[in-house]
Amino acid sequence: MINEIYDFTIDEIMEEYIQSSRIEGTDERHLLFYSPNKKDKKDDGTHRQFFINLDNKVRELINKCGLKNGFVICSSKHTTSSVYVNHFEQGFLNDMLEFLREQYPVSKKYQHNIWDSEYKNGDAHLKAIHIGKSAIIIVKNGELVLGDFENIIYAEFDYRHGKSINVSLFGT
Repeated sequence: MINEIYDFTIDEIMEEYIQSSRIEGTDERHLLFYSPNKKDKKDDGTHRQFFINLDNKVRELINKCGLKNGFVICSSKHTTSSVYVNHFEQGFLNDMLEFLREQYPVSKKYQHNIWDSEYKNGDAHLKAIHIGKSAIIIVKNGELVLGDFENIIYAEFDYRHGKSINVSLFGT
């Protein structure tokens, strides 16, 4: 029976992706990491938000521990980030961020921002609650059971160094 739990900082995952793209000689970071490119300087929170495709990292862990059949739980360890399953595609990610910005604008006077005047990230907490803390994915014959356009995605809504995720693997 396999029961493994791994913890990774988001910084470590991003650095691994950057290093792997340098070693392989191809820049496939656009498939692994996405951050909206805002040219204007208004504070709409965009600079704090990005997405990471966790598929490769999770597959690496499945191979490392030899999991054949069971499930994986990927979970954010912070209140302003999420892990979910959906399509890791730039247009959709932009649409989702636009929807979340409309629902939870940075400019709103959140009571949390009064209490936590240093970070003023009430919008990020609400975005994370809306998306969810974790995702459970079935593993069959050593492969993630995902649809054709599904990916495991880490969503960051208020980036700070040192944030981390937990990946738990269970099964045989």
